[in-house]
Amino acid sequence: MKILIDISHPAHVHFYRHIRQRLVDDGADVLVIAREKDVTLSLLQAFGIPHLSIGRSGHRGWSGQFAELLTRDAFLAREGRRFAPDVILTRNPSGVQAARLLRTTGVFDTDDGRSVGVHYRAAAPFAHVITAPDCLPESFGSKERRYPSYKSLAYLHPAVFTPEPGIRAELGIGADDRYSILRLVAHDASHDRKARGIDAEGARQIITLLARYGSVFISSEGDLAPDIAELRLNIRPESIHSVLAEASMVVGDSQTIATEAALLATPSIRINTWVDSSPHLTELEKRYRLTFSYAPGHLERALLHIKQLMEDQDTLGRWVIRREQMLEDKVDLASWYYDFVVDTVG
Repeated sequence: MKILIDISHPAHVHFYRHIRQRLVDDGADVLVIAREKDVTLSLLQAFGIPHLSIGRSGHRGWSGQFAELLTRDAFLAREGRRFAPDVILTRNPSGVQAARLLRTTGVFDTDDGRSVGVHYRAAAPFAHVITAPDCLPESFGSKERRYPSYKSLAYLHPAVFTPEPGIRAELGIGADDRYSILRLVAHDASHDRKARGIDAEGARQIITLLARYGSVFISSEGDLAPDIAELRLNIRPESIHSVLAEASMVVGDSQTIATEAALLATPSIRINTWVDSSPHLTELEKRYRLTFSYAPGHLERALLHIKQLMEDQDTLGRWVIRREQMLEDKVDLASWYYDFVVDTVG
C-alpha cells in the first residue's frame, strides 16, 4: 500500500501525522510532500517525518497563487509518477488535481466546504472522495464520507494527545500562575481576501485586559510593534498545543487556534469576520459552549466577555465538563481516517 500525503500548512502536519504513523506501523509506504509555509517544515523535522520540500509559499494576488498552484501540480505529478501511490491524501487543490493527472484516487478533506470559495472550487471537482465532519451541513453527493469528529481531533483527542509536563517551565510560568495567549494571523490565504480580524488598537486593548489576570504571550504570523514585541511567544513549534492546554484564556482572530483551544477545554474568544460561517466552530459554540465569537465591530462586547470568564473561578471547571460532553459524541479521528484509508485502498 502506497500513500502520498500532500501538505501545505502547519495545521496539515498535525492533522496527518498520527494517521501517517498508523499507516507506517501497518507496513504502508508513505511519501510526504510539503510546502514551506510558516513552521511546516520545522514541524515535520521535529516529529521525525521524512518529506520532500515543494518550495516556499507567500505568493500574492490571483496570478501569483495560480502560478504556485501549477508549480505544485507539476511537482506532485512528477514525484507521484516515481512513487506510484494508491491514494493521495490532501487538504489542498493541488493534491487532488495531481491525483487526476496520475489516475489514482484523490481524497480531499474539508471542514469548511464551499465557504472558503476558490480553495474549495479548485479542489472538489477533481476529488474522488471528499471527507468532512458530520456537522458540515452541505452535501457533496456520492463523493462524501462523513466522520463524527472535528479535524483537530486527529491530533488533540486524548487517545493521541497528552500535554508536555514541562511546558510551564519553558514559559517561565509557575505551577499556579495564570497566563493567556493572544493569537494574530495574517489573513493572506486565498479564502481570506475579505476577512478582517484584530487590529493594532484592538490587540493593545486585549493585552491590557488580559494582563490584569496574569502573563500574556502573543503568537503572531506577522511582525509586532516595538512596544509589544517582548510578549511574543517563543517556543518550539511542536509545543503550541501544550501551551494552549495550560492557558487560562485564548483570544485571537484565528479559526484554527480557537478550535484547538476549545477541544483542550481552554476558553477561547475569536474576533473576526468569519462569525457563524464555520460549521464546526458554530457547533462548538452553540452546542457545547466551548468557544465564543465576535465580529470586529463588537470588540467591547468581547472584552466584557473575556473579563467575565477570567473573573469567574468556576470557568475552567465548566470547560472540562463541556469538553467531556463533546468527546462522548466524537471519535478519535486518526483511527477513523486510518480505517477509511485502508478500506479505500483495499
